[in-house]
Amino acid sequence: MERKMRNVHPGEILKMELIEGRRLSVNQIAELLNTSILDIFNVLNGY
Repeated sequence: MERKMRNVHPGEILKMELIEGRRLSVNQIAELLNTSILDIFNVLNGY
């Protein structure tokens, strides 16, 4: 069976749903997820 959907990086989903969709800042996301701002930036940038 052939795949019809492309692989999506978690950072793309984070950006679409939280930053663009809910208008949250990186700081707010880091606080809500109880993680560092650097971790959020790394996910957003594909690291």
